[in-house]
Amino acid sequence: MKRVFKNFLAPKPSSLSFFLQKQQAAIIRSFSISTINNNEQKQNIEKAEPQLQFERFRQVPKPLTKKEQYVKRVTEENIKVEDISLTTLKPAAPLKKKRRVGRGVGSGRGKTCGRGKGGLYSRNGINLPVGFEGGQTPLWRRIPKFGFTNGAFKLDYEEVNLEQIQYLIDTGRIDISNGKTITMRTLKEAGLIKNTKYPGIKLLAKGTEFFRSKIDIEVPRASKEAIQVIEKNGGSIRVIYYNKRSIYLMLNFEKYIKKKGYLLTEEQLQNPHNIYKKSMGLPPPKMLAYYMNEANRGYLAPFAQAGSFEFYNLEQLEKKTEE
Repeated sequence: MKRVFKNFLAPKPSSLSFFLQKQQAAIIRSFSISTINNNEQKQNIEKAEPQLQFERFRQVPKPLTKKEQYVKRVTEENIKVEDISLTTLKPAAPLKKKRRVGRGVGSGRGKTCGRGKGGLYSRNGINLPVGFEGGQTPLWRRIPKFGFTNGAFKLDYEEVNLEQIQYLIDTGRIDISNGKTITMRTLKEAGLIKNTKYPGIKLLAKGTEFFRSKIDIEVPRASKEAIQVIEKNGGSIRVIYYNKRSIYLMLNFEKYIKKKGYLLTEEQLQNPHNIYKKSMGLPPPKMLAYYMNEANRGYLAPFAQAGSFEFYNLEQLEKKTEE
């Protein structure tokens, strides 16, 4: 009681000065603690090894990749799923909630069920054609016709370059010894073309600086630069028209043998080029001028120069010469 009485009688400091003193002491205390902590951290970082300095960055969890997310979902989350059996099978949840209509005015879709009062669209099973405009002349009939498309008759040639042929010769996949002629069949056997369709391939002059071989080649089409490069190296090129049937027999002769091999003789089986050459015919009228031109090395150029288009077999030619 004496101590309490003494404190009670002691002069009290003013409330404002006491508050300021208390705040000042707290600021000094916090500043001294922060400076001590900063100094300790700097000393620890300087003393630590370089690997330990980046340890806190290693501890940050990295986001999972798609593969890791999948593994986690399969190994951890799918454990909670029940095993599938005939007793646990359930129908899949519907994507859309079924709309209940005709359940009174208060539901918002009662009486007419949200379809309005009569008309075509209130009926069931309507089937309007595309572009129908209620009976008036539609837009596609109001606009006049113009132009045409000729895409059905477009000829898409598969491109083959001279550098590709030179690479196949260097790797030994194409044999040009003894003057063997390169055709589309040899290119397919070498792996350069696969399922080539009509009208065939076109020989282009890309990689002329690498091309150095003397070759004899037969293709459906070739650029003028490619013709010049081949003939410059001492080779020859012949541009021949192949129809759909001849291209199929040339590139898929094995399939033809499986179907109709029993109709062929041994000579025909050993010389398949004689079979697909029989199915070859004259090119269409629009392409005839190309194969009759000597500048394009067309196979009909000699006949055009002679002014006759009489085609004979070897036996017929011998008989004609004898006569």
